[in-house]
Amino acid sequence: MDLNRREFLKTAGAAVAATGVCGCGMCGRDGREFPIALQLWSVHKIFWQEPERNLARIKEIGYDGVEFAGYENRTAKQIGKMLRDAGLRGAGTHLSGIKANFSGDALKRNVDFCVEAGIEAIGNSWSNCKTPE
Repeated sequence: MDLNRREFLKTAGAAVAATGVCGCGMCGRDGREFPIALQLWSVHKIFWQEPERNLARIKEIGYDGVEFAGYENRTAKQIGKMLRDAGLRGAGTHLSGIKANFSGDALKRNVDFCVEAGIEAIGNSWSNCKTPE
């Protein structure tokens, strides 16, 4: 069976949303024990073509949030508005490089961006570390 990316995500989203429901009505949002977020890198080539429409669709499929891997020159204020308008959480973001993004002024700048945008976590997606430090 051949699926295009859209059909795959639609099917996967429905399956994940269905399996994430506890049913007790006492845990988490909408009976879900844990919120489920979509990693936007998996759809990055099409996502930024119509980000507002795509965020609305991601919510409609059943996700609670998204995880960023870049912002396509959008400001924190713009990202935050897009998330709020879609009713999604900014579950996280991926930044590459310890020295480039996780030290000194760069770390402060990235944390401030995430706070303003409503992004809850920052992860290092890749770094060429040669020592434990």
